[in-house]
Amino acid sequence: MLAASEAVDRAWLPPNIDAVQTDDYLVICRPTHLTSTTSGRVHAWITSDRPFAEVRTEVERFARARGTHDVWWRAERRAEPDATESLRSAGATVVLTELVMARPLTEVDTHDQQNCGTPPGVSTNVVASKEEFTALARLEAEGWGRPAPTSDTMTQDWATLRAGLESSSEFAMLATVEGSPAAVARCAVFGSVVRLFGAVTIPAFRRRGLYRSLVTARCELGHAKGATMALTKARQETSAPILEGMGFRSYAFERCWRLQFGEG
Repeated sequence: MLAASEAVDRAWLPPNIDAVQTDDYLVICRPTHLTSTTSGRVHAWITSDRPFAEVRTEVERFARARGTHDVWWRAERRAEPDATESLRSAGATVVLTELVMARPLTEVDTHDQQNCGTPPGVSTNVVASKEEFTALARLEAEGWGRPAPTSDTMTQDWATLRAGLESSSEFAMLATVEGSPAAVARCAVFGSVVRLFGAVTIPAFRRRGLYRSLVTARCELGHAKGATMALTKARQETSAPILEGMGFRSYAFERCWRLQFGEG
């Protein structure tokens, strides 16, 4: 399961993302509209047991060239012991701990709809129209505390979303309450795995079961597209307990470290 999670992480890169991928690491620079106070611009995944000091030098050079002076680090299993000790010694702080969780999709049926599905007044659907996409962009900006996307970004993201729909590889979903857009989530299909990510509910509609509704809807969609397993990462204090109640099992935890550095 952990190998599947790591493989999906390496394979899933948004189109046109600024990234460098080597045998030792993957580093990406997120565009400004996908950056918030709780998620930095430059993120790095260590994928080998190469000495951390060497990897750090190269990744920080990448970050510095893009005008930022911190990196958000993660490490795959074989690299984690050395990376964890090195990050701690360098003064990095843990900013996020997530559980790697999964469940089989052969059991997606009316049981989910009755026990974990859509509450009264709530509906979920795949984002397929320009109007729905506009609502999606607004909710993501508000829910994640990000700046509103520019018109050029909207045009590019709408084209990317349509391409994902046409290839049946990546989807966005919108949840409404009595017709009002309230929550969004995304998923991507990689062979037999559907990766769930990006779920957020705006404050006015939280604690109404919208997250459960979107999990169920994405599992059903993934199953319809041929996936036999749903995979996601969940915060231990928020979404993980909900997912456990929906049949997901925890396989490991993953730390994200933030390490600041000087001008160099």
